[in-house]
Amino acid sequence: MAAPQTSIATARVAFSYPNFGLYQLARFCIVLATEMQSVAVGWQVYEITKRPLDLGFVGLAQFLPGVLLFLVIFLVPHGARQIAIVGQQLVGKFRKN
Repeated sequence: MAAPQTSIATARVAFSYPNFGLYQLARFCIVLATEMQSVAVGWQVYEITKRPLDLGFVGLAQFLPGVLLFLVIFLVPHGARQIAIVGQQLVGKFRKN
């Protein structure tokens, strides 16, 4: 079944606003820069150590915080509140006097 023509026009209506186009361009540039930085860090670590295991640790260090944050927020009841409380406790514990 073919999609009606109005759905294609309504899908592109956001791009009629100049600020939305600039937002999408900025978002694309940020993602591109982040990926370039990830490759550069991995490349540098591998060039220094020549060990694939260290390259794997770099990938894990870049990937693990996002996964852990996802698990805490969606699997723990009242996750956002607990994150804030634990974060404040850690800051207080490790803050230098």
